[in-house]
Amino acid sequence: IAVLIAIPLGTLAALFRDTWIDYFVRIVTIGGLSIPSFWFGMLLMLGLLAFFNWLPKIGYVSIFEDPITNLSALIWPALSVGYRYAAVATRMMRSALLEVMREDYIRTARAKGVFQKLVVTRHALRNALIPVVTVIGLQVSVLFTGAILTETIFSWPGVGKWMIEAISRRDYPVLQGGLLLLGGVVMAVNLAVDLAYGIINPRVLH
Repeated sequence: IAVLIAIPLGTLAALFRDTWIDYFVRIVTIGGLSIPSFWFGMLLMLGLLAFFNWLPKIGYVSIFEDPITNLSALIWPALSVGYRYAAVATRMMRSALLEVMREDYIRTARAKGVFQKLVVTRHALRNALIPVVTVIGLQVSVLFTGAILTETIFSWPGVGKWMIEAISRRDYPVLQGGLLLLGGVVMAVNLAVDLAYGIINPRVLH
């Protein structure tokens, strides 16, 4: 969700710099950076109850038992957490794209008469995505342990909540297994980020 929000919003903010679109995106990202995920989740639930007189289903249902109920219960905590992470990636996307758009090869492509859409997608966007992918990769590892309060509010059994309960019970085997799991996730994400560099811009491999 964070990636689907961040890349389009960051691109629009950079392309329409200092317009109402850019200012709107800035306000949205400042809100995402300022509002904690768990509080935004509470605001979502209160807003749905106040405006639509409807409260989403809270709690965990296995996807193997009822896939529709599982996804419907997952979408709200995912939005709560994804909004905050999207704000960080959106600001990085905007800054990276603005920096790339000032490069000489972008001006050369425009001088040759290349359409603006092709200049952005083929030349600017690929180079601008490199630091954005790095930020997203760093956020993935934080995501596993950074949503403890959100998991508690939505009664969703996550890794963060699982680790906190293990600490309170002094369950050392669970803590060791959890740390091993998180370490493996961080290494896998870093490997995926390095591989993504080559896919986004093959020149970084040379």
